[in-house]
Order: sequence, then structure tokens, then C-alpha cells
Amino acid sequence: MDVKSLQQSFPVKLGRTGYAAAEKALQQVKAEGVPILAGTDTPNPGTTPGASLHRELKLLVEAGLTPIEALKAATSTPSKIFNIENRGRIQSGFAADLLLVNGNPIEDIKATRDIVAIWKNGVKVDRKTYREAVEKGRAEMERQKAAPPPPGSESGSISDFEDEEITAKFGSGWSVSTDAMMGGKSTAEFKRMEGGAQASKGSMLITGNIGEGSNYKWAGAFFSPGSAMMAPANLSCKKAISFWTKGDGKSYLIMIFAQSLGWQPAIKTFKTGTEWNQYTFPFEDFGTDAHDLMGIFFGGGLDMGEFTFQIDNVRLE
Repeated sequence: MDVKSLQQSFPVKLGRTGYAAAEKALQQVKAEGVPILAGTDTPNPGTTPGASLHRELKLLVEAGLTPIEALKAATSTPSKIFNIENRGRIQSGFAADLLLVNGNPIEDIKATRDIVAIWKNGVKVDRKTYREAVEKGRAEMERQKAAPPPPGSESGSISDFEDEEITAKFGSGWSVSTDAMMGGKSTAEFKRMEGGAQASKGSMLITGNIGEGSNYKWAGAFFSPGSAMMAPANLSCKKAISFWTKGDGKSYLIMIFAQSLGWQPAIKTFKTGTEWNQYTFPFEDFGTDAHDLMGIFFGGGLDMGEFTFQIDNVRLE
């Protein structure tokens, strides 16, 4: 189970009023005979595969479904709605996707959590090996917490862009990152330009275009603090990321990638203006202590079309 994912918070907080509205809506669609499907939007913050669905079943029951209706919402109903053949029910000729539990989930939906054994396509899942792999991953995470910080990171400075070329004080440097890997058509480039914040010699200009093609759109500059791109680096001795920026007046993304966050970045936004402005974001706001930092992204993704902005004096504090 990815406990770290469950501890994250979704960027938008609806509060109890919003949740009560969701409960009422579920009761209304049930009364109208609308099919109800269980789902958790994994891997959004606060969710993780498997464990979140057990929680979803409990919430569905609390919102007005019977336990058997909640179970159908996670098994036979999705199979029917999405025309998934030979799945979703225990029936002759169907794929043997089975969950054996202690207790009776028709009486107590939380019994789905007390798992004895799992079969997928008729093959029993080797849960012992899986648990060993999970423990190995946890042990690796603990080792990462004790790893030394990257050489050259002691001062906290990442890039001040005073040299003629774009360089970084530590890590494996800067690279372009876009949504092309997900079928997007966004583009980006960066270069050093004369003049920076607080009358410094230089800054980094990031330009690009946010295009169609991907549900998740982004384009910009990516800093890798480890020995290779996406390699984790222990920077827990630092508590925040700070930088100066100015640009075209649009809002931009800063995304933090950490091993414990999985491949789902934690995201905050900042707004540029015609004058230089400093931003400081604590790592705790991204749900990490930076002991396994894999990357920091600056770029567009909120607005379609062309964008241009500068950053300077990027550092960890």
C-alpha cells in the first residue's frame, strides 16, 4: 500500500458541504435507477490503487447504498456498462478474479479489507512475494533518507544564471520537459538572457506553446537534482524552494517530483508580472520532506497558447 499517497491532500478542498452534496446526489441517482460505479480517481493525491477502493465501498454504503449494491458497483455493474466480457461475476466460463475474505461483506462492507487470498485470471496471487517487494521498497526508502545530500548542494543554490551557459551548482542539470510523452503537442525551450532579478547579470528565459493532444498539459524547464534524470536526491536538509520570476502576466506551474510521491507530481501555481517577484514554497506544501527529490519543473500548462517568462536565483532554503 502506498501510504504516502493516502497522506496527501487534493489541491481543492470541498469541505463537509461539498461532500454532503455528493451524498445527496448519489441518493438521487439511485432513486432514479441510474447505474452507480465505484471509483477513486487514482492516482490523484489522497488515493492509491486498492486501498482507496475499499474506502470508497465504505463511503458508498454510508451514503445510502446497501453493501450488496456497493459490491456490484465495483464488480458486475462496471463490467456490464463497459461491455467487459467474462468478468465482474462468479459464473461458469467467466475469468476467475476472486477475493477471499474473512467475514461477510454483505453484512459488513469493511470485511473486504480482511483479505485471505486473491486469484487473478484463475491464478493465485503470490502475496508473500508481493509483501517482500513492498518491504524491500520501504527499506530502500529508509536508506534514501540516510543518504548524503548531492555534492555541491550545501549552499542551496541551484542556478543563478550568471555564467554564459545554463548550468546548475549540483545534480544533472536542466532539460526541457513537455507533455509529448503523453501524446501532447506542447513545446518549450529555454536559454540564458542578459539581466536578472536584483540587478544580477543573467536569468533563464523559458518560452513555449501549450497545445492540444493530452489531458495533462505542460511544457517548460525541468531541474534534476540527482546524479541522473529522475534519480532521487536527499535534500531533506532544505525546507523550501525559492526563485525570482517575471513574465507575461500569466500563471505558471511549479511541480515537485519525489520518489515517495510516485510518478504523480505535487503542483503549485505562481503568477508572473512585468516586475521581478520572489516566490518561496515550503516542501511540506507539496507533501514531501525532499529526502527523495527527483525533479523540479517550472512551466506552462494552465493556459493554452504561447507563453514566456523568466526565472532567476533558483535555490533551496
